[in-house]
Amino acid sequence: MPAFAVSLALALTVSFGLRFLLNATAFWLLDNRGLLQLYTLSTWLLCGLAVPLAFFPDWARTALWFTPFPAVLQAPIDVFLERGPQWITLAHQAFWAVAVLALGHLVLRLAVRRVVVQGG
Repeated sequence: MPAFAVSLALALTVSFGLRFLLNATAFWLLDNRGLLQLYTLSTWLLCGLAVPLAFFPDWARTALWFTPFPAVLQAPIDVFLERGPQWITLAHQAFWAVAVLALGHLVLRLAVRRVVVQGG
């Protein structure tokens, strides 16, 4: 059960990092609602919420595990069900947590230089 708690914390971190990156687009886009809706729709499919990743063909499942989306939902489920080596799943989540947070930090640094104030 401790591995599941770690997996949940990593999933939350990856989810936060992805949403942070998405919301950082507001520095460049005047209205990012369309992008947020596209993200929500694609995340439902790519993280295993609408269709479990086990139902995807092998090639698609392999390709999806090269993205951060399975780290949000499918990885904690796999850890809880003890499907496959847990350390690989946790390492995958940790990699994506670090990657999206580092990318978010970089995007924020670039965005702060380009702040556009509207109004007064």
